[in-house]
Amino acid sequence: MDMQWRKMGQWGLVIGVMVCGYTAPVLGAESDAQAGSIATVLEYREFPHGRAAYLSRLLVTPDYLRFDDGHAADDYLLFDRRNRTIYSVDHEDQTVLVIAPRPVTVTPPMPLKLGERHETTHGAPQIGGHPPVHYTFYVNGKRCDDVMAVPGLLDGVRKALMAYKHTLAGQQAADMDKTPLAMQSACSLANLIFAPTRTLAHGLPIIEWRPNGDRKELLNYKRDVPVSVNLFRLPPTYRYYAIGAEGMVPAHAPTRPPVS
Repeated sequence: MDMQWRKMGQWGLVIGVMVCGYTAPVLGAESDAQAGSIATVLEYREFPHGRAAYLSRLLVTPDYLRFDDGHAADDYLLFDRRNRTIYSVDHEDQTVLVIAPRPVTVTPPMPLKLGERHETTHGAPQIGGHPPVHYTFYVNGKRCDDVMAVPGLLDGVRKALMAYKHTLAGQQAADMDKTPLAMQSACSLANLIFAPTRTLAHGLPIIEWRPNGDRKELLNYKRDVPVSVNLFRLPPTYRYYAIGAEGMVPAHAPTRPPVS
């Protein structure tokens, strides 16, 4: 989504909504609220290339990240920050994919020369006392990602997302040899495995886009939102599995209490 800053009016609209509206009710928060946990809630609009746009939600507590579409009854992804494990819940299949942390021990199948550029967005409203900064990330001279990031904004959320991406990178690295080399690009190798957190390194992204048309916007955020502890529980009767060297293998549900 190779957007240029001549479209600042479009960026300004998104930023203005966040600056003025971050205390408004957040997607799905009221219907989930019960005595239980306190979360930071972020609401996004995502524009995947070739598909319809949709809303998504991220809930962040000291112990968990939960990714969903704002409805408690739908599929969701849970990241346990204590053991750095990902649980992807599919209600229709009644399964939970378990992705445990592992180091990236493989080497890139091609040279990866990382680069980046940045520019301050002059005239854009400050968020959390800081101006947004536009970063462009390259691999081997090819433009891979653009973000507008705000240094210091929800820094705990940013660090939690970095931990999540490291766990995901370990699984992607383990599966790298299953992907034909012709289908592996320098950008995807960097983003998924060898530099998975670089778009988070300078601040929390409020807008992300790629040359292929993918785009993601942070619409709203709110701290200290009461949410149900049930949002951070895993279904005990579902089938748990992991991705092994030869395919799917059985896995175990976590034995510790789901919420501290």
